[in-house]
Amino acid sequence: MITRDDQQNARHRAAAMIRAAGIHITDREAEGIEVVDFGLGRLAQEGVQVLTLVQTERISVKVLALFANQTEPEHWHPPVDSDPGKEETVRVISGTVYFYLPGESSFREGFLVKGKEHCYTMRHEVVLRPGDQITLAPGVKHWFQAREEGAVMYSFSTIARDALDQFTDKEIVRTTKIIDERTRPAPIAVENCTGQTPPFEESNEKTPRTPQGHRRRRTGRPQRNSAGHQPFDAPAGGR
Repeated sequence: MITRDDQQNARHRAAAMIRAAGIHITDREAEGIEVVDFGLGRLAQEGVQVLTLVQTERISVKVLALFANQTEPEHWHPPVDSDPGKEETVRVISGTVYFYLPGESSFREGFLVKGKEHCYTMRHEVVLRPGDQITLAPGVKHWFQAREEGAVMYSFSTIARDALDQFTDKEIVRTTKIIDERTRPAPIAVENCTGQTPPFEESNEKTPRTPQGHRRRRTGRPQRNSAGHQPFDAPAGGR
């Protein structure tokens, strides 16, 4: 999930990148950019920004924007009924895109998302620069990412059914949940190494005791007994 402010900031950044790449879009289109975090809540690391230009029962045309070092997770477009699945051509407009596909491992230029290495199994690397394009057959596993400069690309395809895409990472949810900042979940208390929340009011330091085993106060006025006299171990007349 992401907050509404995160969504708006990402839209504005993506719109600026798309316009800087020489693609003219209206303000209304800019406000319609889909910010996709795949339900992971880590948009800067795993996500993509999508502007849909054409969506019919036969074709789809989109502009994809990747922020610096952002990765679109490994996925494929499965068959649906009699449709074999989406066939897609991606053409880079600005930046460099690192694509990973089935085939002999040639992984060199890109990077694996930390902690998610097992979710990125395709390691055959294809580097695409402005003017380069690649066509993906239905059902082909793939993932891609940008480096420091980010990237903008076109996606031309047969009908897109994004909600039905399949992902190697089973934690992914294709529909992004948008929340208000005030409804963001509260931080969880830090746990100690035993998995229990520390008892904040308890101290390991033992309170000094009198020779009779009674606890001695640390600060403040000396204690008095029921007769109003100071106990034997408190200095006479002292504070």
